[in-house]
Amino acid sequence: MGVLAGLSIIQIVNLVRIISLYYVGAFLPEFFNASHIVVWQSLVILTGIVLWIVWARWASATREADQ
Repeated sequence: MGVLAGLSIIQIVNLVRIISLYYVGAFLPEFFNASHIVVWQSLVILTGIVLWIVWARWASATREADQ
């Protein structure tokens, strides 16, 4: 269940990234590279890290409850 939720969230973030990069490229092309490399790359990585932390805490709490 966690894998499906995590993959879904990452895909939604990626879809928002692609749409926003389209609009940045169309209306503010001078900010496209910074937006693509600095902003969105950092946000996608941060999303993955946050999802992993949430999963790790959930798995740890579940394991403690089973004992």
